[in-house]
Amino acid sequence: MQKMIEHATIVGFGTIIIELAIGLATLFGFFEFYAAIGGAGLSLMLWLTASWGTSPYFLASNSAYLVMWLALAFSIAPNMKRVKAELSLDRRDVVRVGLMGALSLAFFGIGKLFSSAPIDAKQAAVTAGSAPSGSLVALADLPVNSSVDITLASGEPGVLVRLAQDKVCAFSAVCTHNGCAVAYDSGQKALVCPCHGAKFDPANHAQVLQGPARDPLQEVQVKIANGYVVTA
Repeated sequence: MQKMIEHATIVGFGTIIIELAIGLATLFGFFEFYAAIGGAGLSLMLWLTASWGTSPYFLASNSAYLVMWLALAFSIAPNMKRVKAELSLDRRDVVRVGLMGALSLAFFGIGKLFSSAPIDAKQAAVTAGSAPSGSLVALADLPVNSSVDITLASGEPGVLVRLAQDKVCAFSAVCTHNGCAVAYDSGQKALVCPCHGAKFDPANHAQVLQGPARDPLQEVQVKIANGYVVTA
């Protein structure tokens, strides 16, 4: 697990490509049995990484995917003779495999392109020379019950929330459960993890409102000075 964390970017990119390859193989009916087994294995891995060390036990959605992939594999198993015959690749099969791989990489590239665009149009933009040192955002640009993405001194993503006219707070956006980036939900007035549903209370030092996370988010000290939110 630690090795995967150390190489999280590579593991993430590899997982995306594998998911696309499995999905395309299943969609086009090519090596369905092996695609189903691969899907079950990937779901098991994601399930374990999401629930590892979590108490009480976290029944992630990937557990349902694991059951469905296994059901598909068992339904295909009686036809293994046909599956084995598929291993004898002719020229058209080679083209299909190559096309499937190319499509996986193409979809991955498109996703990478979109992910490189700014996520939040409200990113802090402080004009040089007009704001005090350590400024994160002008208070006028941050309405009550709203948030803005920031970058912490460590380089990690952070989130700044304005709770009231004269009350702001900031935290690391890295979820303490599995490292996903949390976002502020103004309706729930909570910081929510999109991966596994953990919720944190920004009004109470980002304490856990809902698991599977067990620890609060790392708090960043900020204050209001001369109409700006600055690091304390």
